[in-house]
Formats: sequence, structure tokens, C-alpha cells
Amino acid sequence: MRLLKTVASIFSIILIFSTTITAKETNSTKSADKNVSSAKKSKQEEYPKFTLKDVNGNSYEIQAVKWGLTFPSLKDKKAVAVLMFGEHCPPCLKEIPNLVEVKNKYKKEFEILALQVQDKVDKKSLEKLIKEHKINYPIIQGRKFMDFIYYFAKKSGWLGSVPYILIFDKEGHVRFSNLGYTDKEALEQGVKEALKTQTKK
Repeated sequence: MRLLKTVASIFSIILIFSTTITAKETNSTKSADKNVSSAKKSKQEEYPKFTLKDVNGNSYEIQAVKWGLTFPSLKDKKAVAVLMFGEHCPPCLKEIPNLVEVKNKYKKEFEILALQVQDKVDKKSLEKLIKEHKINYPIIQGRKFMDFIYYFAKKSGWLGSVPYILIFDKEGHVRFSNLGYTDKEALEQGVKEALKTQTKK
């Protein structure tokens, strides 16, 4: 199966999640309330919240923020990776053992949300993939959540090449990004970078 097209750039390490929302001043209380309501709505549209479900039916909330993404339903985790992958992508399959090993090592502090984004891959295929590779992190049918995929692509400059991984710290900042195969050492270093920001506070 043909892989998704090549990415133009990798996030510039910090996501381009920046915009300013202002409301016009008015003389009347009614107009002011209307403007406040409008500003709140605009902010919600600019920094939306998404709910993704994995193949087992578990839900994961993702909240967009000015500088990246946070994960309200994973409050106990200090680092979260968002991985775009394809079942028919050789480097994606090659790096699974690395992901499994690093996730197992840092399971109390680290989670991976893996979105399968290639065409014509059903739930049954993914369940088989999980079993065969003993995957210990959530697998999500990404194409069922295209609103998140489009937002992610728009803000990151991602054009669809897989595998592509970003690791966020607790505050939602990107601490590691990689396009293509990620070896175990690089992945673990990325996790450590995200966790390190917590110990500095």
C-alpha cells in the first residue's frame, strides 16, 4: 500500500500554536457580554479539545494550547508521545519493539498515543497487530478522528509521512520530534528530556 506523502518540515521543535484573540470594546453591557461570549467561542475554536478512542474503546482527551498539546485524561503521566504510523509501513513496524521497551521502562510516567493513519486498515487488523507485536500502548484508528489529524497537520506542518513522533512534557511543550524510524536510544532520550523539565520546577 502506498504510504502517505512526505512531510515538508518537523514542527520547528516548538509547535506553531500561537494566536491572539481580542474583543472590541463597547459602551453597553449587552454588547460587552456579546463580545466576551464571542471571544470565548473564538478561543475554543483556536484551541479545541479532542476525544480519541483506541481500539479497546478507551477514551483520551487532548487539549490544544498555545504552545502545543496537553492530555487531561493522562494527568498521571509526565510525558506523552503522539505517534503517527501505518500498519503497512516497514519502518513503523521496525520501531515497535523500541516503543514497547521504552514504554515498559517508563510506564508510570510515560504514555504513547499511536494513531494508525493509512487507508483501508480496520479494527480487526489492528487488534491482530497488537497481539503479534505485544503492543503495550493505545492504538487508535486515526482516520476516525480526522478533525484531530487535520488540526495536528495544520499546526505542525506535517504532510503525512510516517512514522512521525512528537513527545510532549506535562505542560504540553514539544521536547522531542522525529520523522522516520526512531531507535531506542533516541526515543529514550526524548522521554528523558520531557521528564527532565518536571524535575527543574
